[in-house]
Amino acid sequence: MLSVIIPAYNVENTLKNLLDSVLASEFKDYELIVVDDFSRDNTVSVIKKYSVRGVFLPSRLGPAAARNKGAEIAEGEILVFLDADVQVEPDTLGRIAGRFKENPRIKVLVGTYSDVPLNRGFFPRFKALWFESLFLNSRDTTDSLEGFCAAIDADVFRESGGFNPAYKNSSAEDYELGCRLRR
Repeated sequence: MLSVIIPAYNVENTLKNLLDSVLASEFKDYELIVVDDFSRDNTVSVIKKYSVRGVFLPSRLGPAAARNKGAEIAEGEILVFLDADVQVEPDTLGRIAGRFKENPRIKVLVGTYSDVPLNRGFFPRFKALWFESLFLNSRDTTDSLEGFCAAIDADVFRESGGFNPAYKNSSAEDYELGCRLRR
């Protein structure tokens, strides 16, 4: 089983699209955990409209702590971390599960952006193409962990100590964990 974990902070405008995309997944063996990091907008209302495991933090702790809290209660063997402003394709979860099943040596998978971004405009297109070029020649290995779409073996995640909660803002907590996992 996969545990899909979404840290959420003031994401009322994007969370619904992500939840809808996850729930439309062709792969069904997953649990969906949304950890609200003390949002001040209507994020909590959005979460409560869905059949998800909602966790509501009593104060703002940052995305690293929110991801860790989700992982703490997760029951799946694979933890899938998604940022609240992305969407997944119908086959994304199935592809993740399939890669882990095909090769038990895989302990971490990192996703990338589609080369056709959801948001139109120059910068989203540039960013999508930039990420595509970064991963184009390194499809099997990377030194980077991208928190917007990453899957980690639950035992490996717990052994690593998880995301460093000292990073209070969305900054380098994913990169730092990636460095530790790489070692």
